[in-house]
Amino acid sequence: MEMETYLADYMARIRASLRDLDRDAAHEIAMVVLTYKMGVYDDTVRRCDLARSALAGQVPWRDLTRALEIVRTRAGDLQSAGTISTPLPGFEPEEKSRLPLQLADTDVDDASNLHLVNALVLLYAAGRIASQRDEQALEEQEHFPVQLLEGYKKFLE
Repeated sequence: MEMETYLADYMARIRASLRDLDRDAAHEIAMVVLTYKMGVYDDTVRRCDLARSALAGQVPWRDLTRALEIVRTRAGDLQSAGTISTPLPGFEPEEKSRLPLQLADTDVDDASNLHLVNALVLLYAAGRIASQRDEQALEEQEHFPVQLLEGYKKFLE
């Protein structure tokens, strides 16, 4: 399977579940992905905090909040030391329904990387679906989530 097709199918699958996502929160989520991809980790951390505040306490968005926590943790490591030392949190079972890769931690060699890829691709999809003002910028960066998914292609065939 081509990962571009996988990404498009994934976004179609979760589109309806994201229709009520607040547009300002969606914009911050989109900016998290774009700043992370560009390596502007201090801004990624700040945008994660803004998006998490916008989603605070809203049950339907626990998976997005966890994804933001995961990306913030990794961006914080990269910002402060340029090295990866902090273990990444994982997704709880009730937070996994919208994840792009439905794999168990034991299915892969590096569970932290799986969590990061799931977080970044989920946030990419949420931003692209729910933030009209960022849709084009994210579409232009589609190769980013596709590259992330490529590492898991063998599990998707």
